[in-house]
Amino acid sequence: MPSKTKELLAAGVQQLLPCLSWMRRYTWHDLQGDLIAGITVGVMVVPQSLTYAPLANLSPQYGLYSSYLAPAIYGFLGTSKDVTVGPTAILSTIVGGNAEDSPDGAVTYALAVSFLAGLVQLLLGVCRLGSLVDLISVPVLSSFVSSAAISISVGQLYHILGLEKQYLDGHSIRRPFLECVEDTVKYIHKTRGWTLLMGSTCILLIEGGKWLSRLLKQRGYKRVGQGIQCGRIAAVMSAAALTTFLIVDAAERHQGEDDDIAEALSKHAPWACVGTLPEGVPAPSADFASHIWSTLKSEPIIVAVVAFMAFFESIAIATYWSRINGYSVQPSQELRALGMCNLVGSFVGAYPNTGSFSRTAINSAANVRTPGSGFVVCGTVLLATFTLADAFAYIPKAALSAVVIPSVLSMGEPSVPLHLYRCAPLELVPYCACFISSLVLGLQYGIVIGILVAMLVNVICLARPAVAVLDGHGDSTPSTLKKSASYVTFEENLARDVADQNSVLLRLSIEGPLCFYNATYIQRKTMAALQSRVESEQANGVGEDSSGSPLRGKTVSFEDVLQHEARDNSSSRANSVTLEDGEGPSRGSKLIVIDCSGVPYCDYSAAAALCTLQRTLLTATSPHAPAPIILVLSHCQPNVSRVVRLVGTAHGISMEEFLADFDSGASSRRRNFTARNNSMDRLRQPQATPIVTRYSFSSASDGSQDANGGSDSRDDDMRVPLLR
Repeated sequence: MPSKTKELLAAGVQQLLPCLSWMRRYTWHDLQGDLIAGITVGVMVVPQSLTYAPLANLSPQYGLYSSYLAPAIYGFLGTSKDVTVGPTAILSTIVGGNAEDSPDGAVTYALAVSFLAGLVQLLLGVCRLGSLVDLISVPVLSSFVSSAAISISVGQLYHILGLEKQYLDGHSIRRPFLECVEDTVKYIHKTRGWTLLMGSTCILLIEGGKWLSRLLKQRGYKRVGQGIQCGRIAAVMSAAALTTFLIVDAAERHQGEDDDIAEALSKHAPWACVGTLPEGVPAPSADFASHIWSTLKSEPIIVAVVAFMAFFESIAIATYWSRINGYSVQPSQELRALGMCNLVGSFVGAYPNTGSFSRTAINSAANVRTPGSGFVVCGTVLLATFTLADAFAYIPKAALSAVVIPSVLSMGEPSVPLHLYRCAPLELVPYCACFISSLVLGLQYGIVIGILVAMLVNVICLARPAVAVLDGHGDSTPSTLKKSASYVTFEENLARDVADQNSVLLRLSIEGPLCFYNATYIQRKTMAALQSRVESEQANGVGEDSSGSPLRGKTVSFEDVLQHEARDNSSSRANSVTLEDGEGPSRGSKLIVIDCSGVPYCDYSAAAALCTLQRTLLTATSPHAPAPIILVLSHCQPNVSRVVRLVGTAHGISMEEFLADFDSGASSRRRNFTARNNSMDRLRQPQATPIVTRYSFSSASDGSQDANGGSDSRDDDMRVPLLR
């Protein structure tokens, strides 16, 4: 095998298995860092996973099943050393939104969604479509996270209040946000005091530990503060479970009973608890496979939302921490890694996983060295699953909710709407659409609606680009436009290289692409600017109408101004505009110059509209005045000039003749724009077939002209496009 082929094969294998790159240089120091970080994250993920599984309408043990294999798979395939993969509150809530009503059962539904979402992510990663994450704008994502924080917090409030099903005569709090609020208010008079005390105490202890950790770090006790931050949740859960155990054990001793754990908890626990969990992990199984197709047909939106939201959460976290710690991540490989986590995990009872911001922050703060810390997390979770199943039974559900509520509320960004109002008010539309629809219709629909509304707003903005009139009459140009770079560049170039006020009838500047959905708008704005010039002529009493009478005090039509300008043109020495560096043009043909330096793209429809506008201006002039009013596009991008030129040729107009690059050079030579009178006369007359008009820039070393005002045939023709 050739050496080059071997190198390519090795590079491909290393790209698919990033672990090969860090395993080759793994050191004892790396092992120490990964062990400390992995154990720290493992201690944190065990109580969190027990908390998040009920959000997906699953038993708490499924949180543990979702937490051990995914970190190990990501250790092999992931490109970020900081990211820890596992269940999260938002993704659990999205999965649990319809799991309860699924005819296949909540567990089967969650596993099928995990398999399908993982398959979608894997296929996108293989196709290198990681850039699809850019479809979600920052305001939409912020709105989604904020609405999810509110929805999850309200959904956990009934655990804090003790409004469990066994205490409500068989009734239960419904999951949708509005119904949950209604039911919570309806049954709030049945709040259980001991449960409220337990939940409130856990919240205070967790938040107090967070505050103490921050204070110790500020005082210089970084390691102590870090230890409190990592262990505060596990410590609170342990204290709550121990309290429950002591109460139940004391009651049993007092009554002389020796019941099993489940019966003892139901009799003597003052609050609802997790209950008994199966010991160990389930054997790999594909029992859910028969329900994959039915899940895909009934819930395609859920599958798509889970796949994209899981990837977006993970890649956002990976990108953030890679930027802080000075390394790079590969979005497509992250897609493949996350897809394998969900795809393979579904066979061992894991519902959809993604990167966790809180656990990733802990992992990074613990000085993790490589993605190999995921193997340590896997071992820690497995150890807890096999040895602490009985201890988990005594954890109060109120304590689990006390972990969720502060965690999700800290993700909300209440200041974003104010920032949007100050900086980009239009972005409030998709923000509010996503926020309201997420609370009313559900998170899975809210994110889709937010994306669609953001795209619609973007299309509307593109359909109405900024068109500024830079006509030089008075000081009507807005001060903000005068300060912009495009305005200054346009003014300097035009004043230096093109013409003075006598040769330029109107000057416009367009900021945005020229597309089919704004072509008509550009035409209307151009005509409106011309009409404004008409009104200016009328107010100043300049010119005459078609009968030769003064314009002052009369109703002026568009044709009057065109004929007035054409009459000015015909009175010039020749039917041409003479352009010379450092000088303005002689009073001749009038130009409507559109500065296209801010136009990045032009499609077929917009180019056709420009051709139509050019023909309209040329044919609208008086047949007795041979020199036209000419539309000129300046400072165009090469791709824009190419489209306009080709479309003009297809429409029977040599648009190359209407393109002008006013920065193109010839600084020491005179440039003459010559109007071909015969072509103009033919174009103004109705024609059955398209007529090709010809214009040219020419360079004459002696400045001579023929009798007809055209360039001497001996001149060195310098053809420069005029509509560029």
